[in-house]
Amino acid sequence: MSNGSKIRLIRDALRRFNRWAGVLKSDPYGLQLSLSQGSALVDIDRYGPLRPGTLATMLNLEKSSISRLIQTLTKKKLVVLSHHTLDARAKLLTLSTKGKEAVRIINSLADHSIDQAFQSLSISEQEQLVRAFTRFADVVEGAEMNSKFNFKEDRLR
Repeated sequence: MSNGSKIRLIRDALRRFNRWAGVLKSDPYGLQLSLSQGSALVDIDRYGPLRPGTLATMLNLEKSSISRLIQTLTKKKLVVLSHHTLDARAKLLTLSTKGKEAVRIINSLADHSIDQAFQSLSISEQEQLVRAFTRFADVVEGAEMNSKFNFKEDRLR
């Protein structure tokens, strides 16, 4: 199979997965949250208090986008923006009680969706899929980091 054929098959599979997972919906979780807002909450929950810049890097968002996102999540009382205890200039994002409940719902819905899909697969196929998705994400993430690094180096010259 040619690289072009493999690429088209992967792109088609990713589009079908995205449609199935509901990521194209304006409110994929039924919580009046966009996908990026939900992802931000999950990352804050998973990695603990985060600086806005760190969250922007994790989500691959521009500063202006992350500022609007944080403003929205703060207004909805899902996150708390506070000053860092060691550096008063730095701000940290933490989840409020309402934010923790939203993350619980998001995780539950996502887990249920994947579990439903797994029902059609053998244990061996499930494990194969986990390895393939994990490896693909690692490769894509590594390529992204390399391209960002090279881009920055190019700008320094």
